[in-house]
Amino acid sequence: MVSGKGGVGKTTLSCGLARQLGPQRPQEIIMLLSTDPAHSLGDVLQVPVDNTPTALTDVPNVRVRALDAEQLLTDFRAQYGGILELLVERGSFVAGEDLGPFWEMGWPGLDELMALLEIQRILRDHEADRVVVDMAPSGHTLSLFALMDFLDTLLASLDQFQEKHRYLTQTLSGQYQPDEADGFIEDMRRDLQTGRRLIQDPERTACWVVGIPEPMSFLENQRFIEALGRLQIPLGGLAINRVILEDGQVNSVQAQVLDQFRPLAAGHPVLWVPLQAADILGGDDGNMAGLQLAYGPEAWRQIVSQALPGIDEMLSLITVMDLLERNEQRLIVLDTAPTGHLLRFLAMPTAMGDWLGWIFKLWIKYQDVVGRVEFMGRLRTLRQRVIAAQAKLKDPTHTEFIGVVQNQSAILAEAQRLNQTLTTMGIAQRYIVHNRYESGQDLPALPFPQQTIVRLPALPPLNHPFEQVKAAAHLLFPGV
Repeated sequence: MVSGKGGVGKTTLSCGLARQLGPQRPQEIIMLLSTDPAHSLGDVLQVPVDNTPTALTDVPNVRVRALDAEQLLTDFRAQYGGILELLVERGSFVAGEDLGPFWEMGWPGLDELMALLEIQRILRDHEADRVVVDMAPSGHTLSLFALMDFLDTLLASLDQFQEKHRYLTQTLSGQYQPDEADGFIEDMRRDLQTGRRLIQDPERTACWVVGIPEPMSFLENQRFIEALGRLQIPLGGLAINRVILEDGQVNSVQAQVLDQFRPLAAGHPVLWVPLQAADILGGDDGNMAGLQLAYGPEAWRQIVSQALPGIDEMLSLITVMDLLERNEQRLIVLDTAPTGHLLRFLAMPTAMGDWLGWIFKLWIKYQDVVGRVEFMGRLRTLRQRVIAAQAKLKDPTHTEFIGVVQNQSAILAEAQRLNQTLTTMGIAQRYIVHNRYESGQDLPALPFPQQTIVRLPALPPLNHPFEQVKAAAHLLFPGV
């Protein structure tokens, strides 16, 4: 598994690793997967990539696939939807047919959940001998791993729903024969246990952490590696990208940061990759050789008590709504998650509106059972706030998105897709910041015809992160 903060080169290194493993192990099937909702595998490899495993023409034992959460959810529903609806019906007063809208709504965290289940299935069915996973950025990688604990609790809760059915059947008929719901719970529990043992086995799994030789990247990776330790995910090593060489020697400031990375590895390899003059695309693996070694109610309460997948986006939206309503700040600057999860955040008002609408319909149908609870009044107020927040997101006098890119083909392709999506969503974007600008390396105008391009030159390596922030601010806003 390859992870790290967004924009440090995870996808390029993942592709290079898979392409090198192919010729080294010609008798094995190497699967290169992406769990990122806004993956760039196709942009780096220069081939179409979708949810169907596709063999690379020049390395045929390497198969590439970008997991499509929507398609995986459709397949999961076709296989298990009826059983899940039956289990929930057995554990509550809600009829199975009333759960149908659940599958059509954009629940947060479903992409990570479907990715986790699919990776487990690939490993269980031995579809590949080795799997290289180009993970989503570090924060969402941790969410993916933490889903295993959530699934443990969910399965235990579903088992309690089923236990009610077992007890009634045993009491009324004098015997109980396990049915398909029992089989589903047992199969899922076994797959989850097998998957957990696999990703925590240092003989079979390693998470490589990618960073760049800057203080902020070091701090991010330090937190990420500590979290991996708490989850008992084996660390494979660190790969530090974009190392500047001057007269054959590592830049002196970057060398100090590289020295800081060494203790993080705790004896695992620390590799560094020199800054490349051009993109590494398609089958250009030569530069990969530049890697160098440096160093019942109770059941429902159990479910609700867990940190539900996607709760971070929901809480972020509510926090922004609170700030806007209190008018305590004239300007709110959001440092958003990388592209895939940014889009999920922007879609959150629509998703929350759909969920609340569904909950209201259930309440109207079953209000004689649940009563006229104060909670529904709170949800009604929340829905009104969500609708107001959505209106402000689409109002250019309130909201503006500023994109940040580098002049690399994979980054530009992703930024162009994001720009088109924002236009479709009705979100204003007047500016694109060209980060790490160098003279003569202008961005192509075609992908961003409606945006003003603001150039931010590459900053020299500095020892303190805040010094870099101040230098960037001075260049972007010289009159302030």
